[in-house]
Amino acid sequence: LLDQLAMLAAARGRHEEAALALGRADVHHCHRHGRRERYLRGPNARAMAAAAIALDADRLARTLARGAAMGDHEVALRLVSEPPADGPSP
Repeated sequence: LLDQLAMLAAARGRHEEAALALGRADVHHCHRHGRRERYLRGPNARAMAAAAIALDADRLARTLARGAAMGDHEVALRLVSEPPADGPSP
């Protein structure tokens, strides 16, 4: 589910949140050596491509790592909450 939510966040221009979800999703896929089910590959690739365009490489790597360290609930709350009035998250 995190891959699909990341794709939706990226489509809404919330690339930081998308990267957090992708990082957390990677944790769930570790037991499969990083392999995702076929239906998750497309959303993951689209979200990652959008995040890679919007965020510089260092920021993307830091955000993915931050997402991996967060809990599912914390990431989910970031994904469903409204962005701050002053724009996307830092």
